[in-house]
Amino acid sequence: MIDPEDAIWQEVDCPLSGIDFDVWGLHILCVGDSYQCSGCGRVHIAGGDLPDLHTTIFEIRDGVLEMAWLGIPKDAAEKKAWTALSVAAMEAAQ
Repeated sequence: MIDPEDAIWQEVDCPLSGIDFDVWGLHILCVGDSYQCSGCGRVHIAGGDLPDLHTTIFEIRDGVLEMAWLGIPKDAAEKKAWTALSVAAMEAAQ
C-alpha cells in the first residue's frame, strides 16, 4: 500500500528569500491556504504571493509511471482527488 505522504508534493518557492521548500502529502496547499515560511518568517498565501506553486503527482501514461505537474488544487476535494489519483497510479505500477 502506498502512503499518500509519498504520492503528492509541492515545491514552495519563497518569493522573498528565494529558498525552496517541499510540502508533502495531505499537507499540500489549496488556493487561499496560508504557509508559514521558515525561510523569511512571513506567511505566504497559495495563489496569492505564491502564484507559481505547482503540485507534482504520479500518473500512468502509455503504461508507464510518470510524474505530472498540476497547478494548485482549488479546494480540499480536489486535493483529495489528486492524491487518490497519484496513489492509484503508484500502486498500479508496482
